[in-house]
Amino acid sequence: MTFATPVKGRCERTILLALERENGSLRIRDLVEVPDIRTVIQLEDVKDDKLRRMIVETFVLTSEVQSNLRAVLTSLTAHEGRGVFLKGHFGSGKSHFLSMVSLLIKYPRSWDTVLSQAPSLDEFEQKLDKLHFMVVEISLVQHRGSEFLEDIVLRSISDGLSDEVAARFGGTETRHETFSRLKVLLAEEGFSGMVLLIDELSEFLRSKTDARAYNEDIRFLQYLGEEASSFPFWIIASLQEWIEETGEIHQDTFNKIKDRYRIRLSLGRAHIEELVSERLIRHKEGAETRITNLFDDLKSYFPNFPVTRERFIRLYPVHPATSSLLDRLKPLFSEHRGVVDFIHFRLKGDPERHIQSWLDRPVNELLTPEVLFDHFLDRIRERSETQIYVQRVFDTSQDEIPDLFQDPDQRNIALVVIKLLILFAISPVKYKYTVRHMAEMVLFQVTPMEAEINYQFLHHILDRLAKEGSYVRVETRDDL
Repeated sequence: MTFATPVKGRCERTILLALERENGSLRIRDLVEVPDIRTVIQLEDVKDDKLRRMIVETFVLTSEVQSNLRAVLTSLTAHEGRGVFLKGHFGSGKSHFLSMVSLLIKYPRSWDTVLSQAPSLDEFEQKLDKLHFMVVEISLVQHRGSEFLEDIVLRSISDGLSDEVAARFGGTETRHETFSRLKVLLAEEGFSGMVLLIDELSEFLRSKTDARAYNEDIRFLQYLGEEASSFPFWIIASLQEWIEETGEIHQDTFNKIKDRYRIRLSLGRAHIEELVSERLIRHKEGAETRITNLFDDLKSYFPNFPVTRERFIRLYPVHPATSSLLDRLKPLFSEHRGVVDFIHFRLKGDPERHIQSWLDRPVNELLTPEVLFDHFLDRIRERSETQIYVQRVFDTSQDEIPDLFQDPDQRNIALVVIKLLILFAISPVKYKYTVRHMAEMVLFQVTPMEAEINYQFLHHILDRLAKEGSYVRVETRDDL
């Protein structure tokens, strides 16, 4: 194995030592701040003044979210009601999306956050300003599965009307009579139409105790879709799985629902790095220069570090490899809710979970990938397909490593290596990592004078784990 070894002059060494002294007195919190967020947002939160502000301030228009929002706004301003299904896994941001749709309709100032990120959406702000929608938010997680969807929807609509108007709403015998009367009442109140936001629909349908109750809710959902275009009103419902996957649906009913809920959107593919740089971390004024110096300093130790300066600055203090590995592990960790929880609380700290703030560390200590193992250890231990890596590999390695390595730094890095190897093994996305990859993840800095030594340090640890430990095996290649 050979490595390119940079030759450092006395002047360069003097500069590096000066940087080390300067960096030693700085902490990460001097360069970045972590805004307050809620990792769990429910549609009900829009009814709370403080939570409304948080929903708006933490809403990030990734390319995927912007595309979905444009589709919804296009429909709302087309004057013909219809049904919309928004699908996304647990923690993918569905509730946040629905909440923001509600706020954009009801509170015009919410547009400031959206337009600051996507100025091209200003045409919809102008169009919505001329319309007047009644917005009804229904979070089905607040309701028992024994309730009927129709009762929940009609009660929620009634609660949104003034007492005088609500008194005239009930007392009809058929669904058609009910919605015909509602249409008249809304027109009298000056509404252009109604927007019905329903969160966690698929989970509610799955909770049904018998087929009759399930089919009754499905038929009501079908009826809503049929009434939507003439009313007009819009049903925007979030699901964790498509409606046809929630239970046995008659083919004719399914076809009608498919025709009346033609807009099908998905959430969950948004890139983690957009969330990190645009929502979870804020760099303080003047921080970019210091972060650039940190990057140049790091490159003196690891000249092949495969990250651009721009990407390093954007993600700091999150190691870019942490972002990449987190993206590969995302299916195991509740999609974006797990992502947000990890980044936010690992940086800010959480005393209840005994997580110390990363912001108190020196500026050159990045949030490196092995911390994923620590953060998600309980989840890895609980999953039947991954628990063996904790029970056998990790626990055994904890016992072996103190005997294999007398040096504290080597002992610490050896355990980091084990954590990384376990994360690689359980990742649904398989990738062959080399010693060089791992050295550039761990970033243990031995010397800037001989870059090869920084790579050889990790190679020595892996080699010993392979020869004398129980579970590590090394495959020889021409390069690291």
